[in-house]
Amino acid sequence: MLNKIYRGGVHRTTPETLEVNYSGSVSVILPGAAAALSQSDGITGVVGANTFFYIIGEQLHGGVDENQVGTGSSIRLYTPRSGDLYAARAAAGVPLVDDTPLTINAAGQFAAAGADDPVHAYLDYPSNSSLQSDLTGPVVANQLIPIKIK
Repeated sequence: MLNKIYRGGVHRTTPETLEVNYSGSVSVILPGAAAALSQSDGITGVVGANTFFYIIGEQLHGGVDENQVGTGSSIRLYTPRSGDLYAARAAAGVPLVDDTPLTINAAGQFAAAGADDPVHAYLDYPSNSSLQSDLTGPVVANQLIPIKIK
């Protein structure tokens, strides 16, 4: 079961984080969504091909399905590094096949990458993992899926 956003790293066990104030118009931001920094709003879900992205973390005393946005919200962002493992928000229809290339859509969700899409991460769904019994398809929008950073 995916009950934490940060699942571990290749070289370290403690993730790097950044805290930002959010003043944008989106009323729901869930942990596990991808975000880029924005001067006007603090963060945005729109991540370009060459834009450094962050993964939204759960609140200090909150769960993985609790909304991060409120008046004057402070949002914790994980700084992903190559090989890090996360639970991330998926777009509907992501195939549950290990190493599926993933891109980030305009809602900050990880979606199956097409031929012309930038690859930001890969689905981490090995055949010998307990995730095989915990996570079954079809994947729905905003479901947490296991990923590894490219």
